[in-house]
Amino acid sequence: LFESAWRAAPGDKEAWLGWVKAAESHGNLQDVLAAYEAFVSESEPTADVLINWGRTLDQCGDQAKALTCFSEALKREPSNPNTYFNCGDLLYRLGEFADAAHLYEGGLRYEPFNAQGWFVLGNALAQLNLEDGARLAYRQCLAIEPGHTAARHNLEIVGESAKAA
Repeated sequence: LFESAWRAAPGDKEAWLGWVKAAESHGNLQDVLAAYEAFVSESEPTADVLINWGRTLDQCGDQAKALTCFSEALKREPSNPNTYFNCGDLLYRLGEFADAAHLYEGGLRYEPFNAQGWFVLGNALAQLNLEDGARLAYRQCLAIEPGHTAARHNLEIVGESAKAA
């Protein structure tokens, strides 16, 4: 119903959002992708639309197109921390730890109290064997969110490897 409503009035963003949410709630990623593709054929996407489209593409296994969406979102709204974190997460999963760390740092410039941002930065730095930086990032995460158990666990691991050296 939402898709039909949007196709009848492509400028109706509420109908389009209903289409996306309905497809997501049914777990139908192909329909979600179809909604994004239809939207961008009719309208100029915002950075948030590009980020969410990129996340869907990533879930569907199309990392190259997802990176294109994230890159375009960064161009359109370079102060949006969500873009940096999402792009960093994708690059991290692709094993591009230095690029991921750089993006996480970019996101933290705009959202310095994002505990999860500090955590993933610590993970990327640990993957690069930059243990001092990883410890600093995990400590910052814990300063913001003292109950972050994964940060506490990773800090212990990085601390142990420093003692062994």
